[in-house]
Amino acid sequence: QGTVGRQHQSRSERFAAALQRSQARLDVKSKSLNADKNRMFRTVNHAFLECLKAHPKEPFISFFNDRRELVSYSYEESASILWQTIRALDRLGLKPGEKILCDLEDTFSTFHFVMACSFLRLEPVPLSSSFSPAYISLTLKKAQARFIFTTPDLVTALEDVDATRIIFSQPGSAFMQTFAFTIFINREHPVTTTLPKLEQLADQIQADDTFMIQPTSGSTGTPKLVRRTHKSFLRYGEQLVPELSAMDIRRHRFLMAPSLNHAFGWHMTTVALCLKAELAMPSKIDTQIPLHEIQRLNPSTLLFVPRVAKAVYAQILARGEPICANARLIIGAGGTGDETVLQYFRGQNLDVIEIYGSSETSIVSRSRLKDWRPGHAGIPVADV
Repeated sequence: QGTVGRQHQSRSERFAAALQRSQARLDVKSKSLNADKNRMFRTVNHAFLECLKAHPKEPFISFFNDRRELVSYSYEESASILWQTIRALDRLGLKPGEKILCDLEDTFSTFHFVMACSFLRLEPVPLSSSFSPAYISLTLKKAQARFIFTTPDLVTALEDVDATRIIFSQPGSAFMQTFAFTIFINREHPVTTTLPKLEQLADQIQADDTFMIQPTSGSTGTPKLVRRTHKSFLRYGEQLVPELSAMDIRRHRFLMAPSLNHAFGWHMTTVALCLKAELAMPSKIDTQIPLHEIQRLNPSTLLFVPRVAKAVYAQILARGEPICANARLIIGAGGTGDETVLQYFRGQNLDVIEIYGSSETSIVSRSRLKDWRPGHAGIPVADV
């Protein structure tokens, strides 16, 4: 009887433990469903469309063109570029879920191409300009991609890459070679034309769908491709928008110093969309960003990884000039910022928010507005 009792008790305990685990899974699923209901937007595309509906004529992107002239595009004009790119991509017969490499150097083109791919439920793989043709070929093979998106000035470096090149060119370009096709962008489509079509495409996208594939070595030193969903990007907007909205800034203007081939650049682009902020794009990014262009763009919010903050700080010291009149906030990522550099900017009345996380695990923490201090990892950001 004692043996039977112990066996019976063991089964009961196992059943109770299994029941408890099942209930825990239901609780987690319930919390996840509630979180989805409370999300600001279902996808990154819906965040853009909300901006388009609310402020079609408002400036959305300021950037330096090939002649180093500072030009501005509204949400309506950006939507026109998206729609033309979508139509061109659709003619290739690409299927949802198909991967396509993106080899670009300028942020303006990368933004529109990745967003256009997302509307078609393609999976873009943005590449760094530092990648060699051999690395690009390896990435093509790993991603099983047939196409690579590039610009006229970069296409000659891809002659040995076994993929169809898609060329993105602005009107008036002297580029005449023919590949799959050339996308010439203009501003001809009004919001009344583009909005219904973009909304119809966006309705097919879910929060768990892939927004982009990020090439990264992360903490392991081994190159790999990391899948990023829409809601993994949108959680940054949900975290930061309430605090940024409370700042005494009429409209935020984000300095797009980080590349859009990396998670931080897209995290902050998504925050900007959720905030209905303007994107300020210099002609060069990362450590090459020129101080005089920052001053002309006059952003309110500076997106700096530590090396970029140090490079800009060095230019400020060398020229003896302040960064810009409108700057109010630094959002940093990619490691702990240099204390001397950040203390300098704080002395110029800039607030600091630092974000830290691992590319592979998406375990993230951040400091709060008005609560930055050296070595403080901040609060954890809920995972998705």
